[in-house]
Amino acid sequence: MELIPPSSNQIPCIDALTWKTVEEAVLERMEAVELFLADVAGKFRFLSRLDSIGTIGKSILNAREHLVTALPSFQRRIWLAAVDLTCDSDGQMWFVDDHYCCPYGLGTFSRLLAETQNKTLSANLESFSAAAKSSLQQFRNSDSTAVVLGSSTFNTTYRENRFLADFLGLPYMSQRQLEMQRTGLFQTSVCSDQKVSLVIRRLQDDDLDPNSFRAESLQGVRGLVRGARRGLVTVLNAPGTGLFNSRKVSRLIPQMIRFYLGKEPALPTVPTIDVGDKSAFRAATKNMSDFIFRTDNSMDVLKPLVAESATRTQKLGYFQKLKASPENFVIRRTLKSVCGDHTKANFSFRTFCVGTSDRTVLRGGIQRSSHADGTPTGPVTQDSTAIPIGVE
Repeated sequence: MELIPPSSNQIPCIDALTWKTVEEAVLERMEAVELFLADVAGKFRFLSRLDSIGTIGKSILNAREHLVTALPSFQRRIWLAAVDLTCDSDGQMWFVDDHYCCPYGLGTFSRLLAETQNKTLSANLESFSAAAKSSLQQFRNSDSTAVVLGSSTFNTTYRENRFLADFLGLPYMSQRQLEMQRTGLFQTSVCSDQKVSLVIRRLQDDDLDPNSFRAESLQGVRGLVRGARRGLVTVLNAPGTGLFNSRKVSRLIPQMIRFYLGKEPALPTVPTIDVGDKSAFRAATKNMSDFIFRTDNSMDVLKPLVAESATRTQKLGYFQKLKASPENFVIRRTLKSVCGDHTKANFSFRTFCVGTSDRTVLRGGIQRSSHADGTPTGPVTQDSTAIPIGVE
């Protein structure tokens, strides 16, 4: 791994050999997650590997009914994925977080490319776009169309969602423009109704369908999940993938790789501990410099508790929230505590994977500075650069 000194203004470059390992690790991770989701929707053999049912087991069981079991192939569950990795000071890559429900960052990556004018990365993004469009063809019928479903409200993710629609060459639609009918999903207009066979959704699980998830959602399409179960429309990423917004679930991915693929993970994952593990929690509070306290939901905006930079007041306030709802928090080990004093997080980056049965990993990603556990210090819109891949 090619490393740039922290004092340098140069952008780190991932050498081709390291990237080959990263690409392999991303693909095996995706395969294991796909198999897990298919298993949850079926016999759920992995349940025997859970130490106790606990809150995480309940979350998984609650997700069962929302997984699209009617679709003939488990490869259809996750189409677009984003994964966050970190590179430590020894050049070792670690997985940190996984984003399978409504992953974002491609729009930011594109804007960063416009600033850097990196021709190689621009070509990589164009190839990635072509792979994304090609992978959708199997879901589109000649007499129907495909759409990107998102919110009509201008919020923090609106620009990213609109970019994805343009990236795919598909119309961007809100709930008001779609209706689930007895024979399928239709785009309604004054002139006529156009059948929709494929929906790329940019709404979180809770907002997707008021009939199946949060009843008060004003953004979802009523009956969409039931229609998907009946095979009337394909929804990507499939309902239920929001399960992996939970760090308590994503921390189990190394076990999933061993269970479903029968091999050791190509790259390690930063250890994450359930706050419900009382002995581990006590150990973490006694040695706070070796741990970082985070929310379980990777989409939560609450910043982590980092002992080295937190004041006494901040610590007290954070632990009040944690004790009030421990099920909403996890503990992450710092890389230093895992590997020894010589190792720390050097930088974090996000890359993307697209496709169904055949997957393509974007050659490059978004680089950011990191906390001691490898997670980025801010969102992809701050302190970010486009990270290139070296040549052989």
